[in-house]
Amino acid sequence: MQWTIGEAKAKFNEVIKRAQQEGPQRITRSGEDTAVVVSAEEWSRINKRKGSLSQFFADSPLRGSKIEVMSKTSLPRSLEGQKGIRRLRGKIKWQGNLEESRRT
Repeated sequence: MQWTIGEAKAKFNEVIKRAQQEGPQRITRSGEDTAVVVSAEEWSRINKRKGSLSQFFADSPLRGSKIEVMSKTSLPRSLEGQKGIRRLRGKIKWQGNLEESRRT
């Protein structure tokens, strides 16, 4: 069923009761959908976890497609005059600033 905001406010108990018995209740403002009220049972069903992340990737249609993913190795912005990062054997070490670290 569809309700205006004013109707939904005035008959909130009924909106909830109908959501539990009949399904989602749409609430509109100026004729446009604004919100939907659903029962807690429906909400749990909709948001139920559907497997693990590893299972998602294992089931991917792209698995075995030999797509090569390139990682971005450069920093996205200049760190001149700012506290910088120095990479040592894959580990990140924070330095004072880049100008000072270049002198050493």
